[in-house]
Amino acid sequence: MQITTITPVHYPLSVRAGVNEFSAAYGELVQRITALGDGQVLYAPDWHCPAEAGDQADRPGSTAYSDITRDDRDIRLGYWRGRTVDGFELTLHCFNSELAVVELVLEPASDIAAHALKEWAEEQTKLAISQFANREFARIMAALREANIENLQLRKECSGLKCLWVGSILNLSSDDVQHKDTQILLHQWLDATIRPEDADDIINGRLRHSLRWLNYVIVAQEHQTDRQKVEAMILAQYFYAVQYYINRDLLADISDVFLEKNLKTSELKLQRVRARTQLHITTYYEARNHLVRAKKQWMEEILQAWDFDDLLENAQRMVDVCSTRINEINNKKRSLASILTDSLLALIGLFAILDLALQFVTYSREMVTSPTLNYYDEQTSGLLSVLATWNIDLFMGVNLLIVVLLGALYAVLKLR
Repeated sequence: MQITTITPVHYPLSVRAGVNEFSAAYGELVQRITALGDGQVLYAPDWHCPAEAGDQADRPGSTAYSDITRDDRDIRLGYWRGRTVDGFELTLHCFNSELAVVELVLEPASDIAAHALKEWAEEQTKLAISQFANREFARIMAALREANIENLQLRKECSGLKCLWVGSILNLSSDDVQHKDTQILLHQWLDATIRPEDADDIINGRLRHSLRWLNYVIVAQEHQTDRQKVEAMILAQYFYAVQYYINRDLLADISDVFLEKNLKTSELKLQRVRARTQLHITTYYEARNHLVRAKKQWMEEILQAWDFDDLLENAQRMVDVCSTRINEINNKKRSLASILTDSLLALIGLFAILDLALQFVTYSREMVTSPTLNYYDEQTSGLLSVLATWNIDLFMGVNLLIVVLLGALYAVLKLR
């Protein structure tokens, strides 16, 4: 009997958003990563896409659907495999969204209860990941930082591995299932899952696996089939973990935006997190299409047990909230721009009235003092004569009062 733990970890490595995974730039990025240290830093992912005539060498997706018995696409950046201090086999599966998955194969004692077995597996996994982070992973990150690879982002504020949760696979043989102690262990192991009756189905031979929330069981068949089940769990853990973090960031950003006074900052923050969400959902549906049928079904079975569709629907609802808030911000900006434009035009108009009044006074005084200006009139204009005698301060005061009254009238009408 073996225990294989599948643990999503947060790590400081990602690919710049918008880099097409089928582009030559992405293929070059992966090649540079896996070429570091003569291929001993990270091993190359298995794209199953050999170079053909007219194809770019090692370009992902260059021969899509060429073999329906295996995946034609691997979304990993690379992987590391080795032994822990205690001799357990550890594999780090590196993905491109600041999340990786650690696969650890443990050898537990045979006479141990399910609860104690689960606790032991989690304890050993966290210990192994901590030791790995301080040794091999530190070396990997140092090599990547030194290489300075284009489009590869490495966060400086985070250099270790942060465990999210630990999923455990109980690996059994057909002979193991026939033992009474193992059957008791099976019932205890699957008791907290959504289908505890899977234990009876496995014992009776109707099922060869149980792929439920965090506690899994695989009864050995051929190696390729068993391996595909583990790979389905790794992908399911990855997609769920990324969506979980995205939803959390979405909720935090939406909450922050309602308190943010700077409209431009709010809009950029919402646009960024919305784009990240939509890109991940698109990546999930696209990657699913490149899996062999059995692995795709197993991955969907796992995600269904975790209510992954609810997670996606909640993300879509928050994306809609983002879009609504962005529209509100844009409408508010347009409204402010409209008010500013109208106010400027009104201010220009009011000053034009004041300028016209000053010109009127100037003209009236010139006409009174220069008879030639009213040569064609029968007599001097009475209105101009009166205005010419007004004190300029009084006249300016009256005009300013008129301007203020007109401005107040405009403001009242605008508010209505």
